[in-house]
Amino acid sequence: MIKQILIYAKFLKDLCTMKRRIKLTKKAFLTDQVYTIIENKAMVKYKDPGCPPS
Repeated sequence: MIKQILIYAKFLKDLCTMKRRIKLTKKAFLTDQVYTIIENKAMVKYKDPGCPPS
């Protein structure tokens, strides 16, 4: 997953510095995990509910 993030970051850097359009064959999308890393947001952590009552 880290390799994918590095490739995506390089793509964005090249896109910003070259100032030209790049033809994409695939649509790029962000998963929740990558979006969280980019936005620097912490994911909500939930406590373990434990065993359900009988």
